[in-house]
Amino acid sequence: MRYDTEQELKVLNELYGHLRLYTNFFQPVMKIVEKTRVGSRVKKKYDIARTPYKRVLESP
Repeated sequence: MRYDTEQELKVLNELYGHLRLYTNFFQPVMKIVEKTRVGSRVKKKYDIARTPYKRVLESP
């Protein structure tokens, strides 16, 4: 569906602001550390699941 009015646009922008915070602080993500090909298959190794906020705090 599409938004038709300025009021609907403001509501969506406010919602996206809250969703951004929810995603960054509460949704853990597993990052790929290594990909290796074994024949026709690809084996993937993942890092421990952490939120984007935790990753920023742990980075130098």
